[in-house]
Amino acid sequence: MLWLSFGLTTGCTCAELEPRCYMPVEKQLVNSRSDENFRKGAYHAAEWLLQASRTQAAQGRTATEVSEHLSQLLSVLADWRAQTVPLPDGNPWDWSLKDLASVIKARQQD
Repeated sequence: MLWLSFGLTTGCTCAELEPRCYMPVEKQLVNSRSDENFRKGAYHAAEWLLQASRTQAAQGRTATEVSEHLSQLLSVLADWRAQTVPLPDGNPWDWSLKDLASVIKARQQD
């Protein structure tokens, strides 16, 4: 089995080639038990991406199509984390499909 790691700005890299995901941050994100909100958010984001990939696969999408969709969702997460563009309220995994589609469409037009 080939393991993949996702970085918010680096894309997907093969773990065999690069064993670590280097995410640009200003602090160590998970260095203590006190950072529970980050842990919860990371879990929800991972679950969201997993569910999205399973849904795409169940719909018969090709691996390339699934990868492209996950890349779009990853970009949405990066925008949401950076808070540099207007986005719907709440967490991306809680948005309606209509809101999510609007965000992805707006990103593609930029």
